[in-house]
Amino acid sequence: MPVTSHKNYSQGKLTLKEIRKKETKDHNGNVIKFLQALMNYDHPVNGSQVRGAPYFELCPCTTPTGFVKEGYKLSSFTTFDVENEEVRDCIDIKERTEINGWVKSNKDVEVDMGIKSCTATALQEVIIYDSPESENRVTTVPADTVMIVVDQNDTGTWLLVKTGGKDGFFTKLYADVAQIIYDNRAACGLASLSKLEDVKGRMKAPIYWHRDKETGAFIEGKNPSTYLKHTYFNAQPARGDKPAMSQRYADFKVPGSDESLGLEVLLNSAITFRPVVTLTNVYIGAGKITPQFYVSSAVVTDIKKIERAHAQQDTLLQYGQDKDLVEKLRQQLEASKGFAEERREMSPTRQPVTEESEVKAHGTPDLESMLTGGPKIEKVSLDNDNQDEDIQIPGIPTL
Repeated sequence: MPVTSHKNYSQGKLTLKEIRKKETKDHNGNVIKFLQALMNYDHPVNGSQVRGAPYFELCPCTTPTGFVKEGYKLSSFTTFDVENEEVRDCIDIKERTEINGWVKSNKDVEVDMGIKSCTATALQEVIIYDSPESENRVTTVPADTVMIVVDQNDTGTWLLVKTGGKDGFFTKLYADVAQIIYDNRAACGLASLSKLEDVKGRMKAPIYWHRDKETGAFIEGKNPSTYLKHTYFNAQPARGDKPAMSQRYADFKVPGSDESLGLEVLLNSAITFRPVVTLTNVYIGAGKITPQFYVSSAVVTDIKKIERAHAQQDTLLQYGQDKDLVEKLRQQLEASKGFAEERREMSPTRQPVTEESEVKAHGTPDLESMLTGGPKIEKVSLDNDNQDEDIQIPGIPTL
């Protein structure tokens, strides 16, 4: 099974293997039809290429709250440390890394008005500012840098541009998947999608980046995240000629030994690992196009106890800095351990209440009154010696 590192991924090497028609049933028994597009990838091996299933080794990542097992599914909330350069190469997106700012529209830039876009090429070193009214520099770009013109000020003397930026492995892979689906859109039941962007619009981004809800700007200091699915097979009893199978799941190897992490450790530990994922298929249905990734194996680099933060963690940390308060509470907490004993000693002694004492105090209870809870109804005789006389029963009208 050839595996390619995310750092060596080559766009254009992903190819369509086949398209399968599938169906399942929902909880109400309704049939749901969908398609699965299976892919191949040309892996570089010893100077040549080997076509096989798309297995890729990713950057290091962490599951801070342990794995979650739900029936036949094994998954984990997974975060990425963007301070790590390799992580950025794997998951970054151009939108986050590109430079935005203003340049002066003068002889130092050459503007090219295209049909669908407008660009400005630096003829020499050009300074990008954060606004036309400011002298705060964002960066400096060298000659021959091509910048995309987004807007200009009212007088046309300043241009709002963006340049640079870098897409990571996942963005490149998703772009290849989108192109393959678009090229085969008729076979995928998507003939109505006339543009590549229409296909991309049905694909959810694989990595979640924290953004400001109002401005849409990326929030620095918060690591991006995703939910990883892990290969898992439940135990199966023997059926016919097929032998019984034990529970199997993704192999998390510990370096320097033959040991792998057990399921209990995976479920109850914060783990940092470098996984190998496989693109098993691309789900096409219900108006969505979803690449399905599963972790098949991983190398573990760190195992820690799960740290469950208190809901008021920031407040706890703030008060914890006050040494006088901490010492006072320590003394009060120690003293409070004797409060319960002191209260018992000071409380008056009460005689235990028994059924016999209750009867002596209040007399024998009338059980019939207690059970009926209302006035007693006198017995009514239904004997009628005079056949012509109506029987009168209280509370029931005479017919």
